[in-house]
Amino acid sequence: MSSVKSWLDQAWFINTSALVAGALFPLSMAPLQLWPLGLLSQAWLGFLVLRNPSFSPWSGWLYGFGFFGVGFSWVYESIRTVGTAVPAAALMTLLFCMALAFLFWCQIWAFKHLRAHRVNQDALLFVALWVVFEWLRAWFLTGLPWLYSGYSMTDTWLAGYAPVIGVFGLSSLATAFAIWCAALTVHQHQKQLIALLMLTITVLAGGYALNGKTWVQVIDQPVKVVALQGNIDQRTKWNSDQQNYNYRTYWEMTEKHLDADLIVWPESAITRLLSQAGDMLAELDQLGTSSQTGIIAGLIADDINNDEPVFYNSVVGLGLASGQYNKTKLVPFGEYIPFSHALRGVLRILDIPMSSLTPGHNKTATLKMGALQLGQIICSEITYPGLVMNTAEVSNLMVIVSNDAWFGDSLGPYQHLQIVRMRAMEMQRPMVRATQDGISAIVDHHGKILTSAPKYVRTALTHELKPVTGQTPYMKFGYTWIISLWLVVVVFQVLSGWFFKRRDNHTAESL
Repeated sequence: MSSVKSWLDQAWFINTSALVAGALFPLSMAPLQLWPLGLLSQAWLGFLVLRNPSFSPWSGWLYGFGFFGVGFSWVYESIRTVGTAVPAAALMTLLFCMALAFLFWCQIWAFKHLRAHRVNQDALLFVALWVVFEWLRAWFLTGLPWLYSGYSMTDTWLAGYAPVIGVFGLSSLATAFAIWCAALTVHQHQKQLIALLMLTITVLAGGYALNGKTWVQVIDQPVKVVALQGNIDQRTKWNSDQQNYNYRTYWEMTEKHLDADLIVWPESAITRLLSQAGDMLAELDQLGTSSQTGIIAGLIADDINNDEPVFYNSVVGLGLASGQYNKTKLVPFGEYIPFSHALRGVLRILDIPMSSLTPGHNKTATLKMGALQLGQIICSEITYPGLVMNTAEVSNLMVIVSNDAWFGDSLGPYQHLQIVRMRAMEMQRPMVRATQDGISAIVDHHGKILTSAPKYVRTALTHELKPVTGQTPYMKFGYTWIISLWLVVVVFQVLSGWFFKRRDNHTAESL
């Protein structure tokens, strides 16, 4: 036993195990969905930081490097997709993950400086900082809201709480369980162990009871939807001589499904600018109108603003569907380049197509199809809970167009689809998702995948979805109260630490 304790105190073991624990965390997400590994990863980090007062923020950085190095490994595929050489792509991915790892450096630094060295108070602080830093990732560099611990709970009993407390609430529950297990391992309080066991059983029973509960009103008028997956090669997609081929591919797929109520083309399926695609759109609109079908298609819209051309990542409604939506949340270094004037050299290396887009300012993110409001989400916007919530409030059914070809054959498409499922659970909105080369899917209002298409297959998914009205508790109350609660915990720790330090200084002076 003494030899084990000796190992636990060795810097090399602490740092190595922190790196490994961080690398294990993303394996709790899709496609492996080994959710216990996420809890184990968090518990081990908590164990190290609670047991070792000398645990360094740099050890936290190593945890973060493993965390993002595995979880965001798809960044390498994204850079390689635009033809960047392997060494350059690997170096850029490495630097990107190293930079993101500093978020965990900050998280551990804050914990070390705010902890009260009382087991329950420290455990609560750990949960608070974990969830707050997850929330901060939704804002960092305009947002990287991936790899939340709540996503690993998608197929567990805790998923029943998703329409009530959302992904941040699930993150809170998962992290709380992990850190209190770690705390009890360090301090070994038998009464607290029994209390934790009873509380865990109660929470799991509550989640099980809520699984399958419908909080919204289902409209018993099924809509037959079709999601097209054209499997267009991203490397040649934007070549000018392939514009007609791309369009005709989706046109021919559409012609085979004109008995559907709604047909969805993927993101930027039409590779002409809106101003140059009039003939295509008119033809498609006529096809939809004559067959009484709504068609939604993605393309790049262009306009003039202050005598300067601007471009939007857009979708348009045709046939029985109407309206246009311009993507509001753009991907940094993908759809626009921050500090572009200072990064001209990097831009020449990357040569990313369509990387000078402008965010849209739509008052509403819905398209209309008869009496139905179709909530419109483009690609990565699905990862922003607040944005999706605002759209879901005025929608009966949600349409997601995406292009996961950028992820290649990596973890990215699977993580992305898992996030779609969580949004469906939170808002209890059925969703139809069309992607360029997978993973397209049709999901019901409980987040269940009704049908899906694997990567690199040309196919059309067909299913009936029932529209809904109404709100889930999560839509009514949002997640601000959860973040505020954890911020209060952090502020309390700051104030209590300041108070006790001042009291100790006063006592020392009086002596």
